Amino acid sequence: MEKSEAKRIKISWKGIAFLVAAAVVTIIVVFTKLADPEQIWAVIEDYPTKYLLLAVAAIVLAWLVDALRIKIAVSTTGFTISYPLLVITMIATHFLGLITPFTATGVPFLIYILYRCRLSVGQAAGIASSASLGAQVSLVMLVSLILTLMTNIPEQIAPYFSYLKLIVALYGIGVIGAICLLSYGHKFRSLFERFTKYPNVSLWFNTFVTSFRQIFIKRGIYFLGVIICGFCHFALLYLAGCFLLTGLQANPSLSFENYSIAALLGLSPSFTPIPGGAGISEIFSVYMLDDTFPDDRLGAFIILWRSVIFYFPAVAGGLAAAYLILIWSKKHGPRQKMEVPGSQNQLE
Repeated sequence: MEKSEAKRIKISWKGIAFLVAAAVVTIIVVFTKLADPEQIWAVIEDYPTKYLLLAVAAIVLAWLVDALRIKIAVSTTGFTISYPLLVITMIATHFLGLITPFTATGVPFLIYILYRCRLSVGQAAGIASSASLGAQVSLVMLVSLILTLMTNIPEQIAPYFSYLKLIVALYGIGVIGAICLLSYGHKFRSLFERFTKYPNVSLWFNTFVTSFRQIFIKRGIYFLGVIICGFCHFALLYLAGCFLLTGLQANPSLSFENYSIAALLGLSPSFTPIPGGAGISEIFSVYMLDDTFPDDRLGAFIILWRSVIFYFPAVAGGLAAAYLILIWSKKHGPRQKMEVPGSQNQLE
């Protein structure tokens, strides 16, 4: 990669345009079809500010914990990266996940930032992959725990509850399988060495596998740290939804029931090929909460949910991505590679 690559980073303007258009359509439908606009607005005006601020604070804390997840993974290579820079980077990666079809879209951007911070491409890819898979393990653990502890299963999803558990279990098996496969990727080196016309492929693969496996040194303590940070990250995101849901109750009271519903709502758009789950969250909210709240409160919740859970991170992430692109595009001079002595021996 050369210094001009920062200028070649392109934001998915089509994804942003779709997200904005879907937001406009959603708001129009909510305000005109679900309930009287004045009634919805009255509910929003009376909404307790405390719970709104708590929801925003939970999202910000989730970003801080997510940056710590990457810092732990990077530390296995012997490199040190500024924690504030990692915070800005993770906010930007979440933004890219919101404006593109799938949430993993921010990983290539993370790899690029790690590369600009003096890691090789193979090291950056190995660190990003191990940290991402660790986060997926924590997500499966959290969702499985929530589904196991749920006693009051909403009637709407009761017929599909066992299938939901099965999907989560299969997804977890897939993630564990991917981790095992990549951990023993060194056994496939001979396959990559056959690419005589492309010697860099074999070199990249060796570095990738080495960096991926480094997170399991010292009996996997680093990988455990990544999983714990990922668990806290997703728990805080779902807590934000729980705060929003609690604030709409006549007698607000935090409960596991509110948290479990917020988790299901937060999980609903994760596996859809729609930027930011635009429209999916709203439909699922109506489906899940139609019997819980009157139409005006339900409409207010949908608008608050979309504003805090999606638009606030999108705006903050857009600014973070623009800042990173700006500072890297202004940097000049060749990039210097740094080697970490003994990193190979640590894996033996």
